[in-house]
Amino acid sequence: MRRALTLTALLAMSLLLTSGSCSKEPQKAGSTWDQLNIGGKTDNGTTDPSSGTDDPVPETVYTAAGCTDLMKQKARAWRDATSSQGTRNGAYVYSAMITKYASSPQKLAARLQALGFEDIYLSAGESRIKNADSWVRSFNSACHGYGMKVWALRITSNNLLVKPSNVDSEVSLVTTYNSKVTAAEKFDGINADLEVHTAKDVSGLQYKWDSTNNYGKGKDNDQLLRLGLEVLTRAGNGLHSAALQLSEAISYSYQKYYDNGELEYGSTSQFLACCDWVIIMAYLSTKESIWSNCEPVLNAAGKLKSVSIAYKTAMNNVDSASLQPKGWDYLLETSRYLLEKGATKSSFRGIDVFHYEGLETMWEWTGDKN
Repeated sequence: MRRALTLTALLAMSLLLTSGSCSKEPQKAGSTWDQLNIGGKTDNGTTDPSSGTDDPVPETVYTAAGCTDLMKQKARAWRDATSSQGTRNGAYVYSAMITKYASSPQKLAARLQALGFEDIYLSAGESRIKNADSWVRSFNSACHGYGMKVWALRITSNNLLVKPSNVDSEVSLVTTYNSKVTAAEKFDGINADLEVHTAKDVSGLQYKWDSTNNYGKGKDNDQLLRLGLEVLTRAGNGLHSAALQLSEAISYSYQKYYDNGELEYGSTSQFLACCDWVIIMAYLSTKESIWSNCEPVLNAAGKLKSVSIAYKTAMNNVDSASLQPKGWDYLLETSRYLLEKGATKSSFRGIDVFHYEGLETMWEWTGDKN
């Protein structure tokens, strides 16, 4: 889940989207009023299930979130498309959002609540956590007040593969923070982003990831996954002893190569032996390709509600595909598709969004409506 864009770049891109794109096909980040069939009657005269008549989100939340009427209706449509009974949705929140809501962490929490998120993966940075920063404490408290859980986005450096015991400092960072703050301000655990498939030139590490040449049991890719699991196992033990949880973002490719006999390490069940759940980084451009690559991971999990599917809404698709250029309607269509498919798998936990910053741009987009 590497950080994609700065806030400045995001705002610049937003201006480009509203004034026209340089690409062959126009990019649209959302729907206009006319394109939203929400809050009224469907073609056959029945009430749309996502209408505001029985909205579970109180008006006070929308007010705290600063939602327009259009944003309220889009939030209802979003929740209807992305969640069902028994699922949990998550959002990655990075530093640009901390900057944007520097004076109003409660507003950001309310916005996440309005969209129905329950897991928030917060990239607050080491210094903010170490110093028990007031913004983090206020944000965590507001999220918990809405019934959400907040996970510190840590364990992200491949340097940990050189000496897995160094992960103890990551665990200590969060547990020490928790010891300084009130119960409402604590983190619920760590969301790890240890992407061993990006370990291509790590100083002091004898192994190098190569997707073309280094697959095979005992070869470099396999050894890197072994070390990654060692890091996560150590982290999981430390967090669990402190009554905290650990999740990890994984590549959908690991399971495929494991199933083909080209890896001894990297199976979903091995990750779940040390993590409470995993998030598949399904950064692909169509709903069909997302599902086809995620299904083997869900099948191999062997644990209830243990696998989330994360798609990309960031406004940058240089390193991996984002759904943002396809617009709000396609995002809802993809969500409904994944929710329906996921319902057939006992391991399906829900849909996660990488990242909230990109989703918020789509949510706020008014199209042709001034």
